[in-house]
Amino acid sequence: MKFRIRTVFLFTALLLFITTMNIQAQNRPSEQKTGSVLVFPYYTSNDDSSANTLMNISNFGTTSVIAHLYFLEGVSCTQQDTSVYLTPNATLTLDAAFDVPLETGYLIVVAVDQAGCVIQNGGLSGSAFVKAPAGYFGAGSGETRGNYGALAFNAYTPICPAGGEITLNFNGTTLDAMPTGVGVSVQNPNVAPGQTIVLAGLNGSISDGNVIGGAQVGTGAAYSANEVFRSFSAFILGTCQGITTITNSTPRIAGFGTSGLSGLIAPGTAGILKFNTAGGAGLLITPRNNAGWSGLRQLTYTRTSNVTLKVPVF
Repeated sequence: MKFRIRTVFLFTALLLFITTMNIQAQNRPSEQKTGSVLVFPYYTSNDDSSANTLMNISNFGTTSVIAHLYFLEGVSCTQQDTSVYLTPNATLTLDAAFDVPLETGYLIVVAVDQAGCVIQNGGLSGSAFVKAPAGYFGAGSGETRGNYGALAFNAYTPICPAGGEITLNFNGTTLDAMPTGVGVSVQNPNVAPGQTIVLAGLNGSISDGNVIGGAQVGTGAAYSANEVFRSFSAFILGTCQGITTITNSTPRIAGFGTSGLSGLIAPGTAGILKFNTAGGAGLLITPRNNAGWSGLRQLTYTRTSNVTLKVPVF
């Protein structure tokens, strides 16, 4: 009888452990779901609006929310914020040329209630449309026209402010876990000039202006279509936001002379870049090119970790 009880206990404990791990594994951010926190990794505009970004924020939930918007300038990491009331099924459209003119950065949106608490299952979704003239992403790059979905993090419990700020724990239980490992499929740089990786950091404190995650951490890995491997050192070096254009020498790999990455990735094929960050979201921007394959898309998130971001409440 004691053996049977012990066996049942161990089986129950194992089942609970597996269930908990499965729940946490499922609690990952996505651009294809609604959430309580949205991240638009990139917006830009210039003086003649030939480069501009439209960002849409929609409330797919059944209750009204206050969308707290945090615009972070990508170099200085300074922020400006505002709040917008969104009724169910309402959509807010932001024009970067008007709302944050002559600026490149990223936007964080947090759904809160009247008490300032982050709303559980916030119901927000977002999309962005980006345009830029030829040459905006480096010499030889074509015109850019494309769109991407905002990365949505769901809150699984209300999160209330304390001391004038909200602590967002991206740990897989309070909020979806934070991406810290990324991968991206890229084309031959000679065939598709101007391919640009954007990282938007979500680790630290917006309140203090100390946010990281916009840089590669450690050594990365590059693979050709037939799995030829090369390593590379950090080539995305931002603080809160990192923006780097891929060339034959960026990232720098060995064994192919001056051809660099174009020697590893043959024309007409795609290769993979994999690396780690301190936590954040990201995009690949591919301007128009002679091969005809272009657009914007979120990076692939290969690993998540527990990361904290503090945001101010006014």
